Amino acid sequence: MNPSNPGLTWKVWQPRNRLRVLQGLNLRVRLTKCAAGAVLLLTVLLWSNAGQYDRLVRFAVCAGAVRLAALAAAARRYVWETLFVGMMLLYNPVFPVFPFSGRLYLVLVAASVAPFAVPLAALKPRLERAVAAH
Repeated sequence: MNPSNPGLTWKVWQPRNRLRVLQGLNLRVRLTKCAAGAVLLLTVLLWSNAGQYDRLVRFAVCAGAVRLAALAAAARRYVWETLFVGMMLLYNPVFPVFPFSGRLYLVLVAASVAPFAVPLAALKPRLERAVAAH
């Protein structure tokens, strides 16, 4: 630290802080995607018993979709934001849109894994710019 020039210390610290913010943000995005994706995969694998846990599954997927929609909006990835808002509405735990029974809905739940399985790279390039702007 240079006590005679505090501005220099700030300029050195600022890029390190941005890097830590980005690393933390990337970790939280990965954890959210993995948790929601794992819940959906378990639902597909245990489809015969999925009706018993439909509220829990809907809540977990909806919460993950809310988080990822907010991050996509911050990264200015509006297509992804729209996709996750749609997932939010589809898995709304208060007003269920579809039952957890039947082959058609099994295919729907299996297809719902895809947005959570997309690599973080889809959001990453603009996340850096979004954090740098703040």
